[in-house]
Amino acid sequence: MARSRRSDGQAPARGPGQAHDTEARQLARADALYEASDHAAADALYRQALEHDPDCLEALSGRAHTLAALSAEAAPASLDADAAARQAEELCLVAGECYVRGLWPEAIDCYRRALAFASDSAEALWGVADCHVSIGEDAEAIRWFHRYLEVEPDEPEALHMLAALGERPSPQRASDAYVAAHFDRFADSFDHQLVDELKYRVPELLLAAVAPVVGAARGALAILDLGCGTGLCGPLFRPFARRLDGVDLSPGMLRQARARGLYDRLTEAEIGGHLQATPRRYDVVLAADVLIYFGALAEIFGGIARVARPGGLLAFSAEAQPGANYRLMPSGRYAHARPYIRRVAAAAGWRALSLSREALRFEYAEPVSGDIWVFEKA
Repeated sequence: MARSRRSDGQAPARGPGQAHDTEARQLARADALYEASDHAAADALYRQALEHDPDCLEALSGRAHTLAALSAEAAPASLDADAAARQAEELCLVAGECYVRGLWPEAIDCYRRALAFASDSAEALWGVADCHVSIGEDAEAIRWFHRYLEVEPDEPEALHMLAALGERPSPQRASDAYVAAHFDRFADSFDHQLVDELKYRVPELLLAAVAPVVGAARGALAILDLGCGTGLCGPLFRPFARRLDGVDLSPGMLRQARARGLYDRLTEAEIGGHLQATPRRYDVVLAADVLIYFGALAEIFGGIARVARPGGLLAFSAEAQPGANYRLMPSGRYAHARPYIRRVAAAAGWRALSLSREALRFEYAEPVSGDIWVFEKA
């Protein structure tokens, strides 16, 4: 998934779902066992609590600490290769659960413990680096991404993150290799992570912005979904479409989109090249969370103008930033200032129809702020 940092480095609060009395007593008992160094018994109680409530941060944090303690008690040299691999795998699994819930210190501890059992674990090396990104420790993140590259030389995601952290020159756009690798890795779980966990709203926001302009859904429009991913825009825009096409660089994402059965044509291609090559013309072009992987937008806006009919619409989301230009953020995504978008879009022949500032999704209980734009081809 896309990555971001949390400035205070703290785990999010549990919110209203506080532990019931029974759960509280169980957690207190587990804590006491941990303090008494009975780590195996404490681990069993924390696991039981997580089976009852997978979102219990207290139990997850406790499990991470006890598992790290148990792994420290084990001697890696005394284990055979299979046992060591299983130990590393379990540590990485718990670390991953801590990561997605904002328990970064616990995640770092478990990932680093995993490396004691599997020193070349790409998952653990990446996990440590990614956690340091999340808490704003860029120098440590850079160090761990370099260690990751010792195991996975020239891996495009790590190279992109080093550029995002200022260790390498910032490219004008994310490389094709980065985009394909990044999204292929998440294809099977993408919808769940984005919609259920991150409360992703961009397709709905684009529909709300476009519908007042195009009117009722009469199935009359030719629509192109750029960077269509798993096809989350498909169910919303299909009623408006006479023809609905999608293009994406990730074959894994396109498999998910194809399974929806909503698109007339799905093309595996880089967006810029596709816009220059396709003979088709469209009434509406969508770009939901696509431009966050492009810095400079002149070429992409020009390519979209090429395939748009006169009076055609371009609707897209962009992560917001102050200033007059764009920048590659430590998250690995690009943010674009409004003056930059207006300037480059106008040069490509686009006229702004609407603009709104929205919460595009949530990460670690914090909203990711961005803009929803609708342009018309002049």
